[in-house]
Amino acid sequence: MSTDKQNTYLPRPQTARRYGVTERSIARWTLDPDLGFPQPMNINGRLFFAVEQLEAWEKTRAVTFNRKAA
Repeated sequence: MSTDKQNTYLPRPQTARRYGVTERSIARWTLDPDLGFPQPMNINGRLFFAVEQLEAWEKTRAVTFNRKAA
């Protein structure tokens, strides 16, 4: 398996653990256009999230959070 982030995908359970939420929360996040959460890729009926997209989303959330805190 490649360690290149462009080719790394997390299944929905691992994505949920990454953020400390339930899989259902991840499902809701993908349905909320205002949140801008990355859309999953469906492979053989399982949902996977690109790590590169998750990290980009995290950076946008950090900027949004910092602006609100200031």
